[in-house]
Amino acid sequence: MMQCPLCKRHDVDERTFRAAKYEAFLSVKTEVLNWLRHYGVFAGLALTIVLATTGYLAMETVLRVYNDSIKNSIDLNMKEEERKLLESTEEIINTSVATANSVIIQTAHELERNKGLEGVNVKHMPFVLPPSETLKKALEGEQSNLDQPLIVYPISYDPRKPREFFRDEKLKFQWVHGDNQVGKFLYTVQFSKDFEFPEEQSIKKETNLHITELNVEKDLFEKCSGPTDCSGNWYWRVKAELPKRGNPTKTGISNEVVFSEVGKFAWYESAWQRILNTGVIRIGIAPLDIGDFLKEKENLDLDGLDFLVAKEIAQKIRVGHDGIKQLDPVFFDYMWEDLWGGLLRKEVDFIISALTKTLDRENIYSIKFSSYCSNPAVAIIPDSFEIQDSNKLDLSDLKTDIIIGVEPGTTGETIAKGILGEDTSRLLRYVQAGKIFKALQKKEIKAFLTDKGIIDLTGEGGKGLREVVLTNDSFDKNSEKYEVMLSQEYGVAVLDTEMDLLKKIDSVIEEMQADEDFLKKVERFNLCAFDMNKA
Repeated sequence: MMQCPLCKRHDVDERTFRAAKYEAFLSVKTEVLNWLRHYGVFAGLALTIVLATTGYLAMETVLRVYNDSIKNSIDLNMKEEERKLLESTEEIINTSVATANSVIIQTAHELERNKGLEGVNVKHMPFVLPPSETLKKALEGEQSNLDQPLIVYPISYDPRKPREFFRDEKLKFQWVHGDNQVGKFLYTVQFSKDFEFPEEQSIKKETNLHITELNVEKDLFEKCSGPTDCSGNWYWRVKAELPKRGNPTKTGISNEVVFSEVGKFAWYESAWQRILNTGVIRIGIAPLDIGDFLKEKENLDLDGLDFLVAKEIAQKIRVGHDGIKQLDPVFFDYMWEDLWGGLLRKEVDFIISALTKTLDRENIYSIKFSSYCSNPAVAIIPDSFEIQDSNKLDLSDLKTDIIIGVEPGTTGETIAKGILGEDTSRLLRYVQAGKIFKALQKKEIKAFLTDKGIIDLTGEGGKGLREVVLTNDSFDKNSEKYEVMLSQEYGVAVLDTEMDLLKKIDSVIEEMQADEDFLKKVERFNLCAFDMNKA
């Protein structure tokens, strides 16, 4: 995959790695609880240590399994219910991790009070692998204050940057302390837009766990007068009131007050509010193996039709907020099939990469398209494929043994389904157009349904192939249903909850289509018609 020169990201790798660690801890939790129940505390700790270390030896296997599930979550034919199930599974994993970690630490505290283990510490205990520094500190009782707090849900995509959340998301915060006292401590979670916490918003929760979570939805922002006041960067920390060492561990004895380090996150009412606050518009792109929609030049700069369209959208959107006159476009690169996930996770504000508008895509991903150009739908066939009319493909040409190739989610797939009906065994889907051309040349398929002009972009890849036109007469049995699909529209995709942003983009594209200077810039690509009525 081409690496975007403006932002080199590996978000999916980070996501799967953290999730894999969580999966490893699930087995730890179950086994420890069973051993504690049947064999006692000491055996439980020993097993915990073994599982916690050897469990990570299987990390690569777990990673592959979870990575497959993430790939499935962005499969073009996956239902919305399945995607939501995957997201809820992540939440369950996070909760299980907190419980498993708590068992490890608390088991160590029980051991410490066991008189039969006096003089035994972590340095003298057998380990399959060296224990982690965090576990060492917890077992030795060397840690009396709070660790840096973490936001554990949703899973972090880039730990180097402040986390970003939106109105419709559930936040989960986590904190840890390794003090050896066991009992109920009063934790106060403090939130403020000022690093010094002058006017703090606090939510309190009592717990006897050393790792706990706090669900924050509307409570955190109920004192805000509106989205604008709430939007932007927030700071948070945890205050713990702990009994001094040696004192009875009862709630209310607060002789020692400790604070965690300060964490930071950003909260926005919507993607449009994030744009207004930051002056940055985030654009998801994917390099293509065909044509000049998006490509990387020799000097690592980006070029192509979609790149120019995205830049023009950013330049023409007038925000009129806090003195911001023009947005700064930042491009995030993905594999083509990962674009949808980046948009659904709101890592980007819109995506563009030769995306064709279809109702299936809008329904499956809960998105809306703003179309900027279009092309007539055509069929690409081998020169050796004999048809009744040399210029157009007729329904009678597609006999029962003819295999049709399409790109998933495109106009071509929609038309093919209309032709084949329930006989999906004759339909082959390819993620990349280049692979379809190879399949045509190898005679694995007889037709590729796409849009006009694609064959001219393939160079040697189109050798021995030709275009033929699709018309309403060609598919008279389906013309009433599929007449509107005989042209293929390319568009910018946004989430269907971001109607303010969609209206801005619609207005800008209409302006671009009448801008002679812009049309001269994109004329050299000759990929599609910006006058939608000419397609």
